[in-house]
Amino acid sequence: ATLRVLRWTPFVKGDEDSWLANTKKFTEATGVEVRVDKESWEDIRPKAAVAANVGSGPDVMLVWFDDPFQYPDKLLDVTDIGNSFASRY
Repeated sequence: ATLRVLRWTPFVKGDEDSWLANTKKFTEATGVEVRVDKESWEDIRPKAAVAANVGSGPDVMLVWFDDPFQYPDKLLDVTDIGNSFASRY
């Protein structure tokens, strides 16, 4: 399995270091290879729009607060995962 993530290009070194360290830990723990695509803040919204409309692209996208509401039929309901985490942690 692989996971593709779209996020903004970090402009704080500590953010990038933490992200890469956590991504590595996730891969080591799960065996799932993670590809991280980085775009500038201004390019995230158009990239997300194209991915949503074409149905191909990143599996996970870090976007703005209102972006998910523009593509409600393209989202995956993860309530069960959230509830599982909530009950354990």
